[in-house]
Parts: sequence; C-alpha cells; structure tokens
Amino acid sequence: MFIAVQFPIADLRSLSADARGRLDVPDWNADDPSDKFIRGFGRMALRRKGGHRELRGERVFADFDQVARFQGPIEYRQLGWAQSIRIEPWYRRLYFDGSIAGRFEFGFLADDLAEAALFEGGVPNGYDIAALTGAITAVPIKVSGLDLLAETAPLEDIGNALGAAYVAATTRRAELKRYPMAETFGTHVAVGNPMVAIRLSGDRPAIVGHESRRIYVPDCGTAHVAVCKSARRDIQVLVQESRFGTFDERPAERVIRVIFSHLNAFIFAASCYKGAFDMKGTGTDRKRLADLLANTMRRLGKFRPDELEDPVDRQFAESVRAFSEGHAGRLDSLLIQLEGLIVETQRPSTLARIADKGGRLVKWVAEIAVKEAVDKMIKPDG
Repeated sequence: MFIAVQFPIADLRSLSADARGRLDVPDWNADDPSDKFIRGFGRMALRRKGGHRELRGERVFADFDQVARFQGPIEYRQLGWAQSIRIEPWYRRLYFDGSIAGRFEFGFLADDLAEAALFEGGVPNGYDIAALTGAITAVPIKVSGLDLLAETAPLEDIGNALGAAYVAATTRRAELKRYPMAETFGTHVAVGNPMVAIRLSGDRPAIVGHESRRIYVPDCGTAHVAVCKSARRDIQVLVQESRFGTFDERPAERVIRVIFSHLNAFIFAASCYKGAFDMKGTGTDRKRLADLLANTMRRLGKFRPDELEDPVDRQFAESVRAFSEGHAGRLDSLLIQLEGLIVETQRPSTLARIADKGGRLVKWVAEIAVKEAVDKMIKPDG
C-alpha cells in the first residue's frame, strides 16, 4: 500500500511586475536541475534511475527533508484486527510547475508482505478509508522554516506552516522587508487543504462511505473518490484498488495518479488566481489562464521515454506525452472542461460537492486521458 498526502500550493507572485521578490532560481523547467537546490528546503533531482524502490511518475522534484520532519512510523490497527500494521514515512517532496501551481507531498508505505500476512488471516474485510485517512493525517510533523519558529502539529494542520516556510525560502532576503511575509502569504501565496491518494495493492478492498464516487478503469481496477471528515475539515481521498503489488504500478494506474495530481494543483492555483482578480473587480484574464494551462501541458510533455530502461516506465512516459501532445492544439477545450471545477473550488464545500468535484475530475482523466494513453500503448506509432 502506498499513501500520498498532498497540499496544493498557488504562488501568484510571478504575475506581479517584480514578482514580489521571488527568487528566479531554481529553474524548474531545466533539462537537468539536479545541481540546484531550494534554500532551506533541499536539493532538486531528476527521477532516480534505479537502485531504490519507488513509485515513479514525476520527472523533477525537490526534497524538503530540512523543512518537515516525521516523528516516527504509524502502527495502524482497525477495529476487529488481531494486530496492527506498520506504515512507514517514506519521502517529502515539492513539485512545482515553475509558474503558479505546485504541491507539497508526503509519502507513506506499508510492506506488501506484512499486509499479506495480516489479510491472509481472514479477519480484515478491507481498509476503512475514513479510519486510515484519519490515522495518516493525525501524524505529528515538525516544520522548521528559515528564520521561523519550529512548529509541531498534526499533518492535516501544517499547510500554513509549509506555506510560510516556502515563502521564506523563495524570497530574496533583501526584499523581505519590502514584501513582509505576512503580506505575501495568504494573498499572493496560498496552500490548500490536504488531499490524500491511496493505492491499495494485492486486490485488498476499500471500505468507503455512501458519499463516495466509484469509477471503473479498464485494465486498472476500481477508483473511488471519497470524502473523510476530520475534526477540522473535509478531506478528499482518491483510492485506487489494484490487483498488483505496491511497486508494480501499471502505466494506466500511474497516468491517473500523476495527471490527477497535476490538474488538481492547477485547479487550486487557478481558483486562487480567479479569486484575486474577482476581488479587484477586474475579471479574470482568460488568456493568462490558458497560458498557465499550456505550461502544465508542456511540463507533462517533458517526460522522455528514451531516458528510461524499464518498459513500464517507458509506456507511462509515452502515455503522458501522448496526453500532453493530444491537447496541445485544443487547450481551449481542455480549459472549458476545467473551468467548472475551478468555479466549484471557490464555492462553500459540502461532503457531496467535494466528492462530486473530485469524482468528475477522476472520471474525466480516466475516460479521456487514459483512453489516449492506452491508444498510444496499443498503437505506439499512431
């Protein structure tokens, strides 16, 4: 089982004439940014090319191990289980499009063999997604930003601390007096509520609530979009049920995970952008939104099959590039698809509304993006 907790981030500073002192390095669009780093966060890297167990999917990322620290593993146990299962902290990474949209992501991992031993006993009837989400998002995380007081809080509550650390790390020191952090964060930079992605391996079922949306994906299994209610917020959860192992992710499964994450981050950033213009009463610059979406598509188009040795990795890279290239000439149509979700993000949330929004996005990715991806796999020269 693999779990990712994602916080979308919107950084609108590049839309200002002087970018409010935002550093112009590192270059997220560089072919090889691995000699760069984000001050106080960590080094940037290309996807590892072997030697480590990992879930692949993003070409460029920056670790933020220096900013956020785990406090230890999770011993997770559901009602009726004879024993607990250990869920290990795995990674902390920042993904950014080089313009306005990105996400903080925390990864967690449960060992396939330990899960098999637990489920072979015949007691568990599946993972209770609400209980599992609650356990993961309650994990204490210590956040330490540059020149900021360290703060320890449950994972679901650290969005603002991460955002403040990000602003401190990406603003020129000489400009911090001119652009105080308190005037930047919350207006020009925002961090959204956490979203959780869970991939259940080995045909282990998910137990979800009645508000969830179910999407069947051919050759992949079933995906659910659920909403789990914590003490402070409603958390959207994408659940993928797979018959394959944790590190045996199929190309189409990975396409859903990666494209959903990119578009979810774009939708949040675009809703912040639209909200900023609406507050000014000037109306949103739709061409700018289209340009920002084009940038997201260009980043997806940077996946390079020829860099990869593993055939599954190559199929995935070809699929994502096919999605990017397939929409290069019809961005307006793609933007129309997303604009309804952008507006929905700005409305007051209810359980049903959150589930419906996420369900529509996953269904669209599954039906349109995956179709193009699978077509590319079946007809690689098409």
